[in-house]
Amino acid sequence: MSWNGRINVDALVHDEASNAIRVLDVESSFTVATKTATVTGTATEEGVSISPDDEHEIAYTDATGAVVTFSSVTMLLVKGTDALTVSVNGGVEFKSAAGQCALSATPGMTTETINITGTGTFTLLIVGT
Repeated sequence: MSWNGRINVDALVHDEASNAIRVLDVESSFTVATKTATVTGTATEEGVSISPDDEHEIAYTDATGAVVTFSSVTMLLVKGTDALTVSVNGGVEFKSAAGQCALSATPGMTTETINITGTGTFTLLIVGT
């Protein structure tokens, strides 16, 4: 099975304080042509641990229901009902605001455990090979 998709990050801010509109723009786009899986759950203050290389622990499945296993992880995206902190044993850490997506590229990450700390429900998208 082959997957193809994209992840877009786009921040566009207009300064309307003067007659001329000044645009501040930062954007990036990533092509995803590898494995992906989503994990949903409820975050806790103690943290929820997710192991990307253990398909039996969480039963990672793709859109067709087939089991997905990872040998490396290249990107993580998270969105929760409340604020979250995502940390990886390899040193990556990023935060998301309530109801907002957060993205972290994880080059060189193999299958270290991912920890999600906070409260409320979350969806984590794992992209890798």
